[in-house]
Amino acid sequence: MSTLIPLPSHEWATVVWKKATLHRDSHVQVDHAFYSAPWRLISKQLWVRCTPGFVEIYHEDEHLCTHATVPRGKRSTIESHLPEQRRELRHRSQEYWVSRAKTIGPEVEALAQAIFDSDDVLLQLRRVQAVVTLLATFPTKRACRAAERALHFGSLEYGAIKSILSKGLDLDPLPEKETRDWSRNSRFARKPTDVALSLAE
Repeated sequence: MSTLIPLPSHEWATVVWKKATLHRDSHVQVDHAFYSAPWRLISKQLWVRCTPGFVEIYHEDEHLCTHATVPRGKRSTIESHLPEQRRELRHRSQEYWVSRAKTIGPEVEALAQAIFDSDDVLLQLRRVQAVVTLLATFPTKRACRAAERALHFGSLEYGAIKSILSKGLDLDPLPEKETRDWSRNSRFARKPTDVALSLAE
């Protein structure tokens, strides 16, 4: 008995190795879930070591990181894996982006909420992310005026808002709402009392 090797301290676990490409969002897809890896390796082929509880990612012989396994459709993100300018994009809740827009100004908050409300079926997260991130790069006054103009004309697309800023349209005053002549003291309008008298005759 003294010549036998001691039993292992933990149960044997199945290990599966897979190849995966690091996508532009700095995540690889493994079994319909997503795990981050350093952004400098975007488009590179990585090796992924999968066990029932963990996902380990390697580039060539270098161990990059270890993630706890997440359910299908979920993400595991290590913030340092994302480029500095994209780290904020990992936030995927509507509440976060409306709150983020509010820090720029009430007009930007209203614009973000309007984009979210524009479609009850499709989540407008990416469009709001792009719009809020764009407006955050401009002075607060310009960002708010651009948002106000976009709301005024119902221009909720990223391209339209970018065009407003690139053309400097946010610096122009908004047109006044048109009022038809007949709605302002119409010349031929009759008073209700006049109509009543004519009917009585």
